[in-house]
Amino acid sequence: SHKDLISQTFIETNAIITNTYNNIGAASISGINVGYRGKLFKMIDINTNNGFSYNQYTSNSNTTLVKKNKGYSFNSNINLYGLIKDRISVNLNCNYNSHNYNLIRTIRFSPILTLDMGTNFMKDKLNVNISYFDMFGLYAKSISTTNYSNFSQKNISVVKRTNLTLTLIYSFGISFKDRFNNRIINNNDIKVK
Repeated sequence: SHKDLISQTFIETNAIITNTYNNIGAASISGINVGYRGKLFKMIDINTNNGFSYNQYTSNSNTTLVKKNKGYSFNSNINLYGLIKDRISVNLNCNYNSHNYNLIRTIRFSPILTLDMGTNFMKDKLNVNISYFDMFGLYAKSISTTNYSNFSQKNISVVKRTNLTLTLIYSFGISFKDRFNNRIINNNDIKVK
């Protein structure tokens, strides 16, 4: 819960509506999250956090046109990690926040999926990683809505963020295994003096 919150709002001056920031009053966000960390099928590590929240923004100012915005939001983060034949690391991440609220606007989002895969060659000297960010372009579209008694606005934003990245890293020093590629960190190459 927040009091004396400064937020984006609409005010009307001489029959002109202006989008500005103002001390609107109060915001209250309450909810519950449940997390789980464990194994799926004895070979896939899973880490998940899911929850619901209720958001309410209320303006006590006489100058703001929008007096209240409220609603529910679902958020979820699921991360799956595994090794294929103890050689290829695979990491799949899904992140979703259904709605984002402030006093004047509600933004509805789509989920975002990211896939990372990596392995080593040449006695672990060459590391190859492939990353597919925003799989299938699901996250590209968001819908923003504003409603009050005599003003309504809906904006649909499509921003293509899908990205496929190939990374090659060649190590000239002693082999070093990190946690992403191996369950146990081998740090024999670290010398303490």
